[in-house]
Amino acid sequence: MVSLNKTEIKKYVKAVEKGIIGGGSDGLFHPDQIITRIQFVVLLYKFCGSPKTTATTPFTDISTQSQEFKTALAWAYEHKYISGASATTFNPYGSLTREEAFTLLFNYSGAKNGNEIMFQSIYDGTFKDFKTVSSWAKNAMTWAIGNGIVTGTTATTLSPKQQTTRAEMAVLLSKYFNN
Repeated sequence: MVSLNKTEIKKYVKAVEKGIIGGGSDGLFHPDQIITRIQFVVLLYKFCGSPKTTATTPFTDISTQSQEFKTALAWAYEHKYISGASATTFNPYGSLTREEAFTLLFNYSGAKNGNEIMFQSIYDGTFKDFKTVSSWAKNAMTWAIGNGIVTGTTATTLSPKQQTTRAEMAVLLSKYFNN
């Protein structure tokens, strides 16, 4: 179960009020439900104002997806914010890990602020599981910590391989766009 403080709850509610993240078909939000790759791409796309694109993707496993998702994915892929599970598959219903979410946001922000490598040794000493962050996600995780987008699942852990919930994603996107 996700535990949110008062500030995070306000950000979470703001994301719901703006229609960026909503409830399920039953009208409930399901904050502890794991978010999928398809859901995250659409959320980021909506946060960015649903920009137009004529791009396409090489993914063969998205043919049954909605047009909104296909457009959102084409936009994210065109700008290199996200990559596939392979050269021809996206894995739309695969769960999204924390390190994948931070990498997508890092890529969206331009993929550098210049201090990532310098701070990695500091965070390696601060978070006991920093060594478990995938090599492709280290700069993104360092960037997310340094910019206050993530503080960790505890004072000493980041849980980079942990699946991301809908509530965590609403807070993450709100923190990112409020910074």
